[in-house]
Amino acid sequence: MEKEARINVFQGVEALLKA
Repeated sequence: MEKEARINVFQGVEALLKA
């Protein structure tokens, strides 16, 4: 569960970098 939360944050950062 902890890893999933971190992946969620990582995906958000990746979206900002992709934008």
